[in-house]
Formats: sequence, C-alpha cells, structure tokens
Amino acid sequence: MEELLIIAAAPRSGNHLLRGLLDGHPALLVPPDEDYFVRQLMRSSSLRFRSRVCSPSRAPDLYREIQKNGHFEKVVSGGTQNSFDTAGLLDLDAYYDYVRTHHRRFSLGGVVRTHFEALEAALKAELPGSRRKVYFCAMQARRGDLEVCGEILSQNYRIRTLFVFRDPRSHFHSVLGRNPEASVEKFCER
Repeated sequence: MEELLIIAAAPRSGNHLLRGLLDGHPALLVPPDEDYFVRQLMRSSSLRFRSRVCSPSRAPDLYREIQKNGHFEKVVSGGTQNSFDTAGLLDLDAYYDYVRTHHRRFSLGGVVRTHFEALEAALKAELPGSRRKVYFCAMQARRGDLEVCGEILSQNYRIRTLFVFRDPRSHFHSVLGRNPEASVEKFCER
C-alpha cells in the first residue's frame, strides 16, 4: 500500500506559511490547498452520490465543482490569497485528462484515489524529478474532518500524519477576540 504523508493543521495555525516553507525544500513538493477536494466531498452527501455515478466523460466538471468550483484554476492563475509561489504550479490539462481517463465509478475511495493520482500527474508534468509528495490539509475538528477524511484516505493509503497546533488563545484573539460575546474559555474547550 502506498504511503501518504499528510500535514494537518487547524485553521489560523500558520498553515499557509508552513506550506510555503516546506515547498521550498528541494526534496519535497507540497501542492497548493489540495485538501478542499476531500473535505468538500466528505461534507456533501449529494457530491458523494454524484461522484459514484458520474461517467468518466463528465468527471472533470464534477471534480472541478468538488474542489470549491475550480479552486485549482484560481491557484494556478495566482488569484488566491495565502498560496505562495503556486502560480503555474499545476498542469491542469494533465489533471483533468487523468480524471477523464481514470475516474473510478461506484467507489468513493476510488474517487479520492483518482484525485490524488491526477494531482500527482499534474505536478509531475510541471516539475519533473523525484520529490516526496506532501499533502497539506487545513482541518476543522468540529466538522469531523479528521475522522471522515482519515477514514476514507486510510482505505487506499498507509497514512503518516503530522499535526500542527497553535495555542488556541492566540487563535481566539486573532479572530474572535473582537467579538464581545465570545468566550475564550469555551473556544479553548472546543
């Protein structure tokens, strides 16, 4: 079984900075914000159903929708915040050609595996060489992302995971501290 290295971080934990720093290492290749696909798929019963019955010829449109309506296109054009040095990183034609050719119907795990394989094909086309693939995921524990994503990914990969945490009090003050109704104690407990 193929190994998948995942670096998971809570939102506002410095995850985009860490992603940029790791991608600067010559032995690593960290695709931009790829986790949207898995999270969106796991959160929507409609997308899960449609991905299982979708024909391969229509799969590229569905995969584009699952990744937050064309997030990769925005990243590649440099049109997103917090994506450092990612303009032109992915060969989107290679990604969607792979999806069209290899989409696995009737298997949710197969859909996720097709996405990861297509992503690898898109990265290889742009950056040849043997660099270790690191998939970076910004997970939200309260939405069950860790459990459902881990469950579906472990069906196809031997997973190695590193979690990055920020002191929740710092997170609270950077975002929620301006809300007089918010409670730092409840936030830290969650």
